[in-house]
Amino acid sequence: METHTPEIEPEASSHPFCRLYSEVKALCDESLADNEAVGRFLSSRNELDRKIGSLASDDDSNLACLHAIEGLLYWLQPSHQEFDRVKNAQAMLNHASTAIRLSENKPECIDTYAVGLYVKLRILSFLMKSKLLDEGELLETREKAHSFVESFEYGHSHMKRPDLLGLVLAALGFSYYQVEGDRKIALHYLSKGNVQLEIARSRNEESDPCKKMFLSGIASVALWDTGLCYESEAEQSNDSKEALSFFKKARMSYTKALAASKASPWLIYRALVTYGIAGTLVREHELSDELPNSERKLLISKALSRGEEASSCMRRWSLLETDMLGGVANALFYQRMAELSIGVEREECIERSLDLISKAEAASRRVEGSRFSDANFGDIYLRGAHHYYKLAMERSSGGRGLLETSLKNCEASQKHFGDERHLNRMVDSLILGTRICTALKELNTPDDIESANRYLAEGKEQCQKSMSICRRRGWDSRLRETLELATVLEA
Repeated sequence: METHTPEIEPEASSHPFCRLYSEVKALCDESLADNEAVGRFLSSRNELDRKIGSLASDDDSNLACLHAIEGLLYWLQPSHQEFDRVKNAQAMLNHASTAIRLSENKPECIDTYAVGLYVKLRILSFLMKSKLLDEGELLETREKAHSFVESFEYGHSHMKRPDLLGLVLAALGFSYYQVEGDRKIALHYLSKGNVQLEIARSRNEESDPCKKMFLSGIASVALWDTGLCYESEAEQSNDSKEALSFFKKARMSYTKALAASKASPWLIYRALVTYGIAGTLVREHELSDELPNSERKLLISKALSRGEEASSCMRRWSLLETDMLGGVANALFYQRMAELSIGVEREECIERSLDLISKAEAASRRVEGSRFSDANFGDIYLRGAHHYYKLAMERSSGGRGLLETSLKNCEASQKHFGDERHLNRMVDSLILGTRICTALKELNTPDDIESANRYLAEGKEQCQKSMSICRRRGWDSRLRETLELATVLEA
């Protein structure tokens, strides 16, 4: 299929995209009050709908710009109780596709064309996984994006627009990570995109303040995506030292993203990268066998501080997202601190963690069609399962009820870890499920053979699924752990 990239023209702050973007409060003004961004985005979308409706001509470059900007609004829209992820995704696709169609082959619309490609590449993976689109749309959009990149990299003027080159490279990287799960290719494009975006930001440092905010926001997203790729590399590694190295690379990327995000009003990514930094601190604690408890506690204290900082920022974006993302992340941090604490401090950490998990579970039930991925929901239930299991093992009474609640959460989590990238978490859940079934089986009296057999059968099923995944992925240590649990289960 022949693709057409608009002829590249030098950067200009007078471009209609920059002017129209600067008029959208939701994208340019930082929210200061709790949940303020939710209403601000809805208001800005209504205003853009009114402007789009007033422009009749498809040839008007302003119309293409407005569609691209509204695509950005739908992409960043904070979650709320009425949020519908599918409808939101379809609106993103429609606006991005219209922006591309109206700006293609028009030199004066090069910025709009690039933004349209960016938005479309970010949403196509979700629509494909939801069986709402086939891969034809993705392949066509990638072809346009590759043609666009080649025109910059091999043309005579590619250094004139590093902002647009970086934008499309970052979108390609995200696309390969989300669709194929190909971290190597994703990191190739993301790394190149990060370099170009940094060049663009340094060039724009003293010029258009609105464009600086836009570029800072995009840069923080690209660096966040880069960190996710490194975390995924770590999770797939069988070597603890290699995994730790990848987690440290992820933290470095998140730290750069946090610096960029502070020049942007897109609070969601400022919060996400801060949660990301905290999470890598916890993973360092988990993978560093030689660390003394004092240093472990220092790492977790830093993670807790970062987690609360992230939630404080996220509250201004969306209270619902704070309960979900903050609940899952901070509950883990408090759980880890409880493991390193004693007495009153330990009990306070446990109670705080359970409160956060409870809020996350309640929020997840309210927004089944939200922007969150399956893995986000799975994390909520898996984190809760770990909590209830630990409490059951520590208490002399009431253990059965806690174990049964833990098992329900465990089973709920497994429905959300089907993606190949999340099989490590699936194995975590299956191994925990086996432990829970073993504990429940042992609680039954000799007279209650039926219940004991039921938990034995369920535990075996959890083991078999875990062994199947571990053998297929070559995860020898996890396989040994599963086999040992199977032996204990049947004892």
